[in-house]
Amino acid sequence: MVATNCNGGVKEVIALVGIPERYALWHWRCPQVADFSGEMPAVIARATTSHHFDPYELLKPDARSDILAEHRTRQVGGGWELVKRCRV
Repeated sequence: MVATNCNGGVKEVIALVGIPERYALWHWRCPQVADFSGEMPAVIARATTSHHFDPYELLKPDARSDILAEHRTRQVGGGWELVKRCRV
């Protein structure tokens, strides 16, 4: 598994013995979030860059966002998604 940022820069690489169930990786990363569950295969190796940060920071109710509050909604488990576009 390779995690990248929005610019395609690699932040984390994890070698697993199999394919995780949907939301299992997020459950492994953020076990305190009740929306995430699933079986996570054994981790063989993991590496992060100096730019890596705790992914739970993205899921907190007060997480930063470039999307204005009136144009976003919470996703499953946390984080934000665009609900409508601004008119120019």
